Formats: sequence, structure tokens, C-alpha cells
Amino acid sequence: YGFEERGLQRIRANRFGSNEASGSVLRKVEMSHAGTRPNYYEKWGNLEDREEYLLHVRDWHGSPDS
Repeated sequence: YGFEERGLQRIRANRFGSNEASGSVLRKVEMSHAGTRPNYYEKWGNLEDREEYLLHVRDWHGSPDS
């Protein structure tokens, strides 16, 4: 939808560093780990890293360029 209907060039997603299940889902849809922001969030009194993921249209397998 994002690439085909909206014409986006990239899609970004973030997850809490402690939520490895979300990381697994993001990698499964072929998003690449783009970086970590240490201690970015405060969650229930604890600091959490922010893991950032990216999928660029040129890397998307549905792209006509793939």
C-alpha cells in the first residue's frame, strides 16, 4: 500500500529495544536495522533503547526495479 498506492520512497518503523518479537516481525517483512538510539524512551520508570528499521522502495521485492 505504502509504495504502490501512496508513492512512498521509504517506510520507517521503531521498536523498544527489549521487544525482540517486534524486531523479528520487522526483519521478516524485510526491513533493515538502521540504528539504535540508546535510552531513548522512558517506559515504566526504565530507560529503553529505540531500534530503528527502514525499507526503501528500491529494496522492496514488489518493486518493478527488483
